[in-house]
Amino acid sequence: MPRAISWPRALALLGTLVLQRPTAAGAPQPQCPALTEKADALSVLRSGGLVVVIRHAMASTNECTPCQGNQHPLTQDGKAQATAIGSAIRRLQIPVAQVRYSRTCRTVETARLIFPDTARTEDVRLEMCHDSPAINMAIRENPPGSGNTFLITHGTVMNWIEIQGQQAVEAYGQGKSAYAAVFDPRKGDHPLLGCLKVGDWKSLQSASGNLNPRRKSDSVP
Repeated sequence: MPRAISWPRALALLGTLVLQRPTAAGAPQPQCPALTEKADALSVLRSGGLVVVIRHAMASTNECTPCQGNQHPLTQDGKAQATAIGSAIRRLQIPVAQVRYSRTCRTVETARLIFPDTARTEDVRLEMCHDSPAINMAIRENPPGSGNTFLITHGTVMNWIEIQGQQAVEAYGQGKSAYAAVFDPRKGDHPLLGCLKVGDWKSLQSASGNLNPRRKSDSVP
């Protein structure tokens, strides 16, 4: 007798198979420009007003149901990825206005490790099994105050991001854990500034030695 599939398992399969954005046969994958190629990338990040969308770090599960209990689905490599990104953000003094995250355990843990001392808020628009690609609204919302908004979500959700009707980011698949896309909602129809792989945060740190420290008055509460 065939084994029944549980609802959580069925939802997970939907998240990985049905909700991935289809790509026409032979169509080129979207190429998000590397943010590190911009000479002023770090100063732009430090100026605030941006929306930074980050895929969760490397994980051992692919469930799309809300997190319950004290679960830790990130692999050791995933924990190291998230911790390294968080350290880079603090060392580079990139201001944080708010942190929002999907409710799955791997996004909850990623958000906690990157921003251990920052208030964090659940956002259903970032969930892999959400019916509507509401991420396109989220990337166009100005952050409160003078810092940046950080959205911790999934590769499938990032693949829903569209710029002028075209897929803008390819964030699903191997090698894309903790992948980040940076948007400036003030730029209207062209908000995408570029993307960052995990190792790119280290490149930004290498350039930080030439920066003047932020004044106390520049800090974001």
